[in-house]
Amino acid sequence: MTESKFFWAKRNGKDAWQFPQGGIKKGESIELAMYRELKEETGIGNADVEILGRTKTWHYYDVSKEFNKKGKSFFLQGPTTNLVPLAF
Repeated sequence: MTESKFFWAKRNGKDAWQFPQGGIKKGESIELAMYRELKEETGIGNADVEILGRTKTWHYYDVSKEFNKKGKSFFLQGPTTNLVPLAF
């Protein structure tokens, strides 16, 4: 691999950075979901990136209470092997 860039997105109006992320639709593969979310959130297409690897574990995080809406509690989780480092 030659020189590559790694992409973290700065949240609009926030002092926070994160990878583009999203859910997997029913019947959608992890790879298709990753490419769809990347395109939706950044405009970067699958021809512009290279998959470098993937994790083998689940990744979970709770949403802070400040983000709860109408008293509902949200729990977000990433599916197995959902963290996929890309080079572009």
